[in-house]
Amino acid sequence: MTCEPCPCQSRFSRQSRLSQASAIAAEAVMNDAGSIVKDALALVNYASAAQVSTLAPRPVPFAKGIEMAEPKQESLDKMWKYAKGFAEKSGTTMHPTPAVTEAVVKGLAMHMDELGKPLCPCNFYKDKQAEAKLRRWMCACDEMQIYKYCHCLLFVREDGMPITEYLPEGHEGREVYGVVTDPTPNKGRALKHKTAQSSSLPSDTDTK
Repeated sequence: MTCEPCPCQSRFSRQSRLSQASAIAAEAVMNDAGSIVKDALALVNYASAAQVSTLAPRPVPFAKGIEMAEPKQESLDKMWKYAKGFAEKSGTTMHPTPAVTEAVVKGLAMHMDELGKPLCPCNFYKDKQAEAKLRRWMCACDEMQIYKYCHCLLFVREDGMPITEYLPEGHEGREVYGVVTDPTPNKGRALKHKTAQSSSLPSDTDTK
């Protein structure tokens, strides 16, 4: 089992989703008392009041106590260009908290170096090499292309909330965020015609 170094809303228990989401980004976002904001909801809701540490940047951890290697600059540049372009194309914006966006883009760049493809860095995979041969979790993933929902919080509304309006009832995004409307319904959702096939999207048992 491999833990990917990026913020996410992965398909596990609600507690796991909240604690895993934005885990790396949260390392750079601190409140007035200096305590780390630990989960995605707190990070999003607290963003306006949070302070980014003015100390020297800390290395992004791959796992507790282990520093993550840096991606190649070429891969990083490519992923930044892609993320900016897709955000504009889909009518979304990158997360207003820079640390969130930076963590996800860095994770994508790491996968470009490792796998040659921008595999979503916000999931656990039994076999990343095998998963990289599929389309479903390539950024922008099927979930984003069908429902315009980004569980990594990379492509969101200007207020930092992920769009959940098109998600089916019972989806984790609806459970965590409620119904978050789409301010640009005329953009994005290139695969919305596959909505009826949504039951084929991977579950937690597929990627854990």
